[in-house]
Amino acid sequence: MKVLLNGATSGTNFGDFLFAKMFQETLIRLIGEDNVYWYKSRYALSSFYAYHLNYHRNYRLADIDALIFISGGYFHGDDHCLKDYVIRYLRYFHIGIRCLLRKIPFAIIAVEVGPTKNCMLRLIEKTILKHAKIVVVRNRESEYYASLMGAKQIICTADTVFAMERSLFANVTIPAEIRTCEKRKLFFHINPTIKGNHDIIQKIVPIINEFCSRHPEYAIVIGADQYTNTQNDVFEFIRPQLSIPIILFNEYNNPLELCKVLEQCDLIVTHKLHVGIVGAYLNKSVVSFSGHTSKIERLYKQLNILERTTPLTSLTIEKGLSIMEQNHNRPIRVSPNVINSAKQNLKYLVKFIEQLQ
Repeated sequence: MKVLLNGATSGTNFGDFLFAKMFQETLIRLIGEDNVYWYKSRYALSSFYAYHLNYHRNYRLADIDALIFISGGYFHGDDHCLKDYVIRYLRYFHIGIRCLLRKIPFAIIAVEVGPTKNCMLRLIEKTILKHAKIVVVRNRESEYYASLMGAKQIICTADTVFAMERSLFANVTIPAEIRTCEKRKLFFHINPTIKGNHDIIQKIVPIINEFCSRHPEYAIVIGADQYTNTQNDVFEFIRPQLSIPIILFNEYNNPLELCKVLEQCDLIVTHKLHVGIVGAYLNKSVVSFSGHTSKIERLYKQLNILERTTPLTSLTIEKGLSIMEQNHNRPIRVSPNVINSAKQNLKYLVKFIEQLQ
């Protein structure tokens, strides 16, 4: 049996890579490496993903027996224009329509679903959701929107990363200066380009400076969750604006290494979703100054920690400091119910494949 995987694989994103790694390894154990394929196109499966997944093969769609939409947020895009809608279709949904026309069965496992303004893309998403053999979503809000779009027998679980095993990154090497730093460590999550850090510099840097002046026990670890070859330039641009004695840098070029770095930290300040999810999974204290707020608020509501997040757009120094002061010594303990729900995702994947064999 040959299975095709598809998800948010076009770039270098941290969280989406963890999904890809977990789904690929699960299927390899089930049906063998030679039977597991990734959807490849101009818009899917970047060289970064192919390298880190050690995947370098091709397939013919005529030989594929099943398609899996792996976990991710792509049924709830942050689109701003027609070009965004077209690219989202080509990245995620074009292969679904092709498989539907060929009568290749497909499953959707633990995705985020939200409203789509574009009527054509909304129709395409509805079609895929309605014809999936199984639809698993990662929170109640996604369940609501999937139901609105016609999905049947929706299963609500939790984000698949909460089912990750620490053995996935246990043997990864991290920079010695981070590993041997004896101070408490605050991970400061930045974007990988100077332009992309405008709001972070304006709004978050002053909060971190003030917080660390009150808490000199912290060193800062700066890092991104996407790859560019100019990350060090961004670090050198931001470092002088931080008035903290010890500032370390983690260059993002291996997603599993970032997991290990986060494991070494005590406090995580992030504007995105999966750095926060991994931090919570690792029982760290996480503070979220959120970018794509709707996705992030859904998660923090599910974990019953809404007090740890506030939108970056309305962030003030006073609000940010208050959140950090209240939470920096409070590690997150993810509910066993959430962990168990997340573990169901890969079990639904296995069950779907076994029913087709």
